Parts: sequence; C-alpha cells; structure tokens
Amino acid sequence: MTNQNSDSTVSFIVKFDKKNATKDGYYLGGYVVNIAYQQSKRLNGKTIKITGKVSVVQGLGPYNQNDTTPVVQGRMNDTKHIAAPIIEIVKSKN
Repeated sequence: MTNQNSDSTVSFIVKFDKKNATKDGYYLGGYVVNIAYQQSKRLNGKTIKITGKVSVVQGLGPYNQNDTTPVVQGRMNDTKHIAAPIIEIVKSKN
C-alpha cells in the first residue's frame, strides 16, 4: 500500500454514527476519518463538520484468480483518509 499526500483540504457536514467504524477509522462522507474511540462516543448521533487534509492510500487493485501469491489484507480500491480532522458539532441529537 502506498500513501500519497494530497494538497487538498476538504470540509463536509455529516451525521456521525459510530457503527461506521473500521479498523482504520470511521467512514464519513466518502472518507476514512481518524477519530478516537472516546471522542466517537461523545459524537455519536450528532451532526458534525469535518475539516482536514486528504491523503490517498492506494488499493491493492483487481484480484487475479489465477494468481498463487498469498492474499494480503487491505482494500481493493483507493481510499481517501483524513488523519487529523478538525471536528465541530453543528447539531446535537434530537
């Protein structure tokens, strides 16, 4: 896997659901966002604004069924990550 830094900074608003957790972070708005577990408990159910710099982790690519090499862990497609997000609560749960 290759990590490519991007000069792009994104900002988006999303309702946080801690059920969207992966081993890398939380899937939010098409990005994998790094949020600590304790913070995720406080944010659950709230509408938040995420701002951060995007890095792209290159995927493994298409799987060749005739290939005899061991299967490695990872995602097939490229993923966009936000490692150090700035998080603002826009709206608390109703």
